[in-house]
Amino acid sequence: MLEKAVTKAHDDEAYAKHFEETLLQGSTIEIRECLSCFGDYFERSRDTPPYYPHHDAVNGIDGALYAILFDAALPSTEQAHE
Repeated sequence: MLEKAVTKAHDDEAYAKHFEETLLQGSTIEIRECLSCFGDYFERSRDTPPYYPHHDAVNGIDGALYAILFDAALPSTEQAHE
């Protein structure tokens, strides 16, 4: 999904600005909204895996961004990764 967002940002200047702002300063909800053009975060579970592909992708991107921002803000702090 991140690749789709980057491709869209290359093709759409307005989306590129929104995407950049969201990545740099966005909350979980803003990230979810920014990526909503690629799927429904609250879609019903599928019958076979992946059960929540859009939901899982958004959460993965959000979690990775949080880890990057946390590390940048507090580089001397170790995070426990599960």
